[in-house]
Amino acid sequence: MKRLFAGTLTAMLALSLTACGQQEQGDAKPVIYLYPEQETTVSVSLDYAGTLTATYPAYEDGWTVTAEPDGTLYDENGNEYSYLFWEGENNIDYDFSKGFCVAGADTADFL
Repeated sequence: MKRLFAGTLTAMLALSLTACGQQEQGDAKPVIYLYPEQETTVSVSLDYAGTLTATYPAYEDGWTVTAEPDGTLYDENGNEYSYLFWEGENNIDYDFSKGFCVAGADTADFL
């Protein structure tokens, strides 16, 4: 199995964030896209201090997939996927009493 170094793999995480003012328990639901420069076998594992409530495909001790440059993923059985997905719950008590809430349309001006 090849090891991936910085620059050989672009991983984009699309996070679903909690809206301003809401204090919903649970974590984001990231989708992981893999775009290697050439066909590559990739192992992905989560360093997550919580309980996984849903994964796609099934997460056992991680995911091992063959990733194509166009982002297509294949598991060891040849099943095709477009991404890796997980969601989970934890017991972290986030402090939302400080910070900024900025509407999406105002983000560029705020930054």
